[in-house]
Amino acid sequence: MTAAKLHQKSPKTPDTEQLKGHKKAVERLNRTLAQNVGRSIARYRKLAGFTQAKVADSLNIETETVSRLETGANSATLERLEQFANLYGCQVFAFFHDEIKDLEGPARTVIELLRPLTSEEKQLIVSFVADVSRLFRRRRGKDQLLETR
Repeated sequence: MTAAKLHQKSPKTPDTEQLKGHKKAVERLNRTLAQNVGRSIARYRKLAGFTQAKVADSLNIETETVSRLETGANSATLERLEQFANLYGCQVFAFFHDEIKDLEGPARTVIELLRPLTSEEKQLIVSFVADVSRLFRRRRGKDQLLETR
């Protein structure tokens, strides 16, 4: 084997520039993930009716820490995500998969309002909504009958 062949790069060995590129890509992905998770944390906080100060007090952390986590300036640990989830009455995975975006606006609001309630309270509200819905449908039906006359 010649000296020239020994100094040739192996096709399987990434060079320094490739490694730097991969590292930068991973850093961008981490930053994007932290920002997306942070936005979800902020959205759930607002839906739960908490201020950043109230969350900070409940979790025994600084308000600035809550702010940095919500903006994605800092990444939340799994332990911290569990604390947020417990406080907001949701699952940790909800911060990663934005289940709320998949639902229409009013349905999202109702789901989030029902989340912290007991099963009995939820059933009472569902019954109430069903009764009100029937009233609206009946009224709409009467209004349509009047319009056709």
